Amino acid sequence: MSDSHGHDANVRKVIDLNPDADYFLHCGDLCSDEDQFPEVIFVRGNNDWYSDFPHHRIINFEQVRIYMIHSERYWGMGRIKSLSKLARENGCQLCFYGHTHTQEDDFYEGVRLMNPGSLFYNRDGTDIGYIVLTIHGSQYEVERKTL
Repeated sequence: MSDSHGHDANVRKVIDLNPDADYFLHCGDLCSDEDQFPEVIFVRGNNDWYSDFPHHRIINFEQVRIYMIHSERYWGMGRIKSLSKLARENGCQLCFYGHTHTQEDDFYEGVRLMNPGSLFYNRDGTDIGYIVLTIHGSQYEVERKTL
């Protein structure tokens, strides 16, 4: 999930709708008190002024490595190229990112890059939502969910 911008009820709803999840990842701009969500792993968004979240994280699950970042430092077509490079340099097959408030799913130079969109407002006119990633060994499935 990403870009909830203080809409804590939506973060809680994602958690409640997925009680069997091993991890909950948030790609930045929580804009709230992270202590409300001890089960969530966060990265810092450009609006998380009072948090001490890291700029990026690497998540290992089974045989899949995920690079997680907000991505506000990368623009336009250069975003995908730059994020793919960062993921590859860190041995990651997947990259989850936020910031754009749009659902995105790209594949570039061996890395799948996904933005779940916002839990507050999507600039592409789609419903707010998140991604469910199911991993089995080195294989994975992705499903987009809406709230």
